[in-house]
Amino acid sequence: MLRDTPTGKPIPTTAHNTSSTSVYISWKAPPPDTILGEFLGYRITYRPRDRDPNDTKEIYIRDNTVEVSYLVVRAKDN
Repeated sequence: MLRDTPTGKPIPTTAHNTSSTSVYISWKAPPPDTILGEFLGYRITYRPRDRDPNDTKEIYIRDNTVEVSYLVVRAKDN
């Protein structure tokens, strides 16, 4: 079954480092009339500042609650 692609995007409201290995981000949800089908969650794509722009990682948040906290622990690599 094909899913419709949302026409709206979340609007970032805050993004800042909380330590040398973590960030805090927040956003406003896209308008409900832009979801176009079942809401599946958010995909956050990121990369360390000193890395190749194509060297990205992704986190999926399959939740639409008002506030949610996630701890992502990753071994440091050079």
